Amino acid sequence: MHVIFLHHAGGDKYSWRRYTDALPQDLHPVFLEIPGRGDRFSEPLLNDMDSIVSDLFQQVKPFLHEPYLLVGKSMGALKGYLLMHAIQEAGYLLPIHVLFGSRKCPASYGNHVKIAHENSTVFWKGIEAYGGCPPALLQHEELKELYEPILRADFQALENYIHVPKKPLSVNATIMTGKEDAITLESTKGWTDHFSGQVDFIEMPGGHFFMHEQAYSISKMMADAANALKV
Repeated sequence: MHVIFLHHAGGDKYSWRRYTDALPQDLHPVFLEIPGRGDRFSEPLLNDMDSIVSDLFQQVKPFLHEPYLLVGKSMGALKGYLLMHAIQEAGYLLPIHVLFGSRKCPASYGNHVKIAHENSTVFWKGIEAYGGCPPALLQHEELKELYEPILRADFQALENYIHVPKKPLSVNATIMTGKEDAITLESTKGWTDHFSGQVDFIEMPGGHFFMHEQAYSISKMMADAANALKV
């Protein structure tokens, strides 16, 4: 069974590298990556969710003819939610289970602070306050210069996204947060409005990047979800 991974804002497919070893042999990772980073660094950045989801849909189509799992972290959770609606509207199979982390539900961000068009100093202060950036990056000026356009494009897509209520997806979901993250488990409970299947909430050790740190524990959850289909 394939496991499709959607990276966070500023991330790339290599963000999930720990799962290459953590996943059991019968689960096969598919690391999706949007333009402007990683192996697609030379491609123009996308700064709106419609274009991002369209790009992801073309990548994922070959894997939609048999059961699969979908995983998204932070911005990846929003991308995953919108991608599932695109998949359903095109008549393909929805995932048997989704695992989302470090993100409140799509309807929760109407009043969030917008930083994508601020000057560099204000922008990076906003990134730091958001808690979604590794400390090592904030201390490295050359890396900040490299990643700033990528993060700005991703944040512009997030900030311009307007949630349109849709029928709940018939999918089981696991929603996770890190104990040290600014996004609390309680603040994610709105995800229940977006799924008609069973929705479980789990708090795990770590901060905003706990999904990378807890790769083996989360891989066990994926294996359990896949095995449940066989029962």
